[in-house]
Amino acid sequence: YLMGLDKDGSVYEIDPQTGSSKKLGELGDDPVAPGESLRAAGDIVSVRGFKTLVTVERPKTLGTEYTDSDWLAEINELTGKATIIGKVGYRGVWGLGFWKHDNKNKVFGFTNNGEFLLIDTQTGAGTVHSKNEANKWWGAGVTTDAPTIN
Repeated sequence: YLMGLDKDGSVYEIDPQTGSSKKLGELGDDPVAPGESLRAAGDIVSVRGFKTLVTVERPKTLGTEYTDSDWLAEINELTGKATIIGKVGYRGVWGLGFWKHDNKNKVFGFTNNGEFLLIDTQTGAGTVHSKNEANKWWGAGVTTDAPTIN
């Protein structure tokens, strides 16, 4: 099945044959602010044999230390609940992509400011690979069964 997100943090299972959806769960509460929900910041990427990752926004009540950046999180595919991995360091990461290279899993972020990021899947930290302000990324598309390239 496919997975989709709503800005409010709702996670949906989508039937690729019919397009119908059913609510799977919620991203859940922020670990630092129980009772305040994580919200979808942009995109989601899920690859067989890897994991399902998403960029999230944290509650404004936490202050700029938490809200001046999008955060990378892993989604539990059975419940929809997110676990924070770390701060990306950039806002508007509206596209996520995946590629396997030299037996390493690579996650890329694409921002609405034209940044093309390499995102560390262990820490969440984003590093600018390139920037072109003419490109306003509003999503990304990847296969869910990514081959290895050597």
